[in-house]
Amino acid sequence: MRYISTRGGMPPKSFSEILLSGLSPDGGLAIPEAYPRISAAELDAWRGLSYPALAFDITWIAAREEQILDEGLTSVGRRTAIERLAYLLLAIFQRAEADARAVAGIERRN
Repeated sequence: MRYISTRGGMPPKSFSEILLSGLSPDGGLAIPEAYPRISAAELDAWRGLSYPALAFDITWIAAREEQILDEGLTSVGRRTAIERLAYLLLAIFQRAEADARAVAGIERRN
């Protein structure tokens, strides 16, 4: 997930860049370029959470993609071609599965 400034004067940045810098250089707030899809099941689960637990879950959504990328890049040189392909296919499957759940949640609400 990449972040842009509410004032438009900052190139897209990663979660860790935003976390470490605070406000964007143009004084605007950093917001996601695109908001993630949240399924109805996730929203229902969040209703019972304490504020700290909810904040953790929302922060995890923002940081998850970057963490996955970092893990993949650090270990890619230690994998065989078959292992790299398997990792890629698993990541694609997990993304497709998450998108399907989000779409199913939207269709249930309509």
